[in-house]
Amino acid sequence: SLTRIHYNNLGILYYGAGRHEEAEALFRKSLLVDSTQAWAHHHLGLVLLAQGKHDAALAEIARETSPIMRLRGLAVVRSARGEMAESDAALAELIHEYQRNENEESAFVGPYAIASVYAYRGEADAAFEWLERARRLKARGMLYLDVRHDPLLARLQGDARFRMLLRELGLAEADAGS
Repeated sequence: SLTRIHYNNLGILYYGAGRHEEAEALFRKSLLVDSTQAWAHHHLGLVLLAQGKHDAALAEIARETSPIMRLRGLAVVRSARGEMAESDAALAELIHEYQRNENEESAFVGPYAIASVYAYRGEADAAFEWLERARRLKARGMLYLDVRHDPLLARLQGDARFRMLLRELGLAEADAGS
């Protein structure tokens, strides 16, 4: 039988592919298995956001048990709702949480989580600064959440710095004619 980890990993793939209804169903199944697990409420919240369900997204993300992922989600959803002061506050708290908390999860995903908020908000320079930090620190979270397909990074995809980052991570598709 599928475990909550399988549901979450499949859900992330579907979310990245824009298959939101299927992703939502998988994250909900995962939460039925374990409603207290880290990251699942965050992932479900982002899928709801992608479907334009801002209130439901906010409610879901508020239930997230991982401080870093809860703050990432809050910063993104507040931005989507046009609540920039609240988004700024959540982002500042996220940065503070990352900087004061040298735990495994923080190292795994902290710089990438911060970068993705900046990217979603259209603040490319800050996003690339944090993506570079994540790359230097070998923050595996950027591979787990797959920078190529993370909808939060969509605004960066036309930027030459994004293609360069993918090459540095060994994720670039072979360039035609090179």
